[in-house]
Amino acid sequence: MQAVSLFLPTWPTDRLRRRLAPESARAILLTTRDGQREIVAARCAVAAGAGVRIGMTSAHARALLPIEDVHIAAHDASGDERALKRLAVWATRLAPRVAPDPPDGLLMDVSGCERLYGGVDRLIHVLHASVTRLGLNGRIALAPTFAAAWALARYNGRERVVAQPDDLATALAPLPLAALRIDHKTVSALREVGVERIEHLRALARDTLPARFGEDVLL
Repeated sequence: MQAVSLFLPTWPTDRLRRRLAPESARAILLTTRDGQREIVAARCAVAAGAGVRIGMTSAHARALLPIEDVHIAAHDASGDERALKRLAVWATRLAPRVAPDPPDGLLMDVSGCERLYGGVDRLIHVLHASVTRLGLNGRIALAPTFAAAWALARYNGRERVVAQPDDLATALAPLPLAALRIDHKTVSALREVGVERIEHLRALARDTLPARFGEDVLL
């Protein structure tokens, strides 16, 4: 299989920015209510670079940014989900089998498509360039499984990644444990004993893991 994961790290704010005038705002914050507090639900790359974090109060976030350059709006999560489904339909012009990967990605089976594009590197380049032309910030990875592609797209840090079966273990080794999609409690327990990356976990004897950290780690 040739599995592709497209990660859209600023999907909600990119979607809004496409509807705004180009000069209307340098930074975008999307907020939601948490009891009596208004918190940041999504932020653009500019705001993230200034130190704005998801879950931060909007007042704290605004203090980190020049107020005249910030566009603040309510986060429309259901609108993001509907738009992601439309994006998946659009992406079928690039790959025959595409599915939404909520809340901020797509999964594509591109098996055999490399012949149409002149190789997997060219295929990934075309997919990424097509998303970029839509005004979307994207990171894309191709791997032998969807789980590996998902992990590499979100945690490798590069805009385009291709990992073939022979080099997959090496590509995954430096990724953080969160790339395995195990629960936060287990990740914290592993960190307490110095296990922070996939390579650290693979170095441990498998038969010792379930009793201490649960069966999901083996999976």
